[in-house]
Amino acid sequence: MAIVVNGDKAHANFEQTFVRLASDKVDTKKQIQGALCLGELGKLVDMSKTQVFQMLQDYFGSQNEQVRQAASISLGKITIGNPKFFLDKVFQLVTKSQAKQKYLFLNTLREIILNDSNCLKDYIQPMIELLMQQSTNEEESIRSIVAESLGRLFAAYPSELIAAVDNGLKTGDALKKSTIAKSVKYSGQKATENQHF
Repeated sequence: MAIVVNGDKAHANFEQTFVRLASDKVDTKKQIQGALCLGELGKLVDMSKTQVFQMLQDYFGSQNEQVRQAASISLGKITIGNPKFFLDKVFQLVTKSQAKQKYLFLNTLREIILNDSNCLKDYIQPMIELLMQQSTNEEESIRSIVAESLGRLFAAYPSELIAAVDNGLKTGDALKKSTIAKSVKYSGQKATENQHF
């Protein structure tokens, strides 16, 4: 889907349409489509002055796994539109959440890294610290998404991550060492992807 945002009125029209779709209380397909469309729009325009963040936060409590996943993806993309406003909120959500939601919020961070890691340049240190904290999580799924995020982040910011990766590989903590070792695979994968373009 290609969106050309030309002025505030166009932005507002798209936003209203997508919010209406995402707010459907009966049809989960419309909720998913609306949330994902809001995410795409949010990459292009600042959505910090809207109620979209609260709506997506509510979706993290949905009974439907696909709705929760769409909220996770959308929040990541919306964060790209204004990292200064959204990133601290996402960091707090990761820190305060239980395992099931923690995975979704970490997926939000992964979406940011995948879609525009450049928007993280002013937040790289807190991002590294947060991911390193989560690298020892008991849940394998959480460690896996942390490994992918660290690896892809390392490919974009090698000089900022080299010390953390080196220390992680030298640690006595088996979970952290395993997560960091796995992250190397993703950094190599990202580098290979970049060579094809």
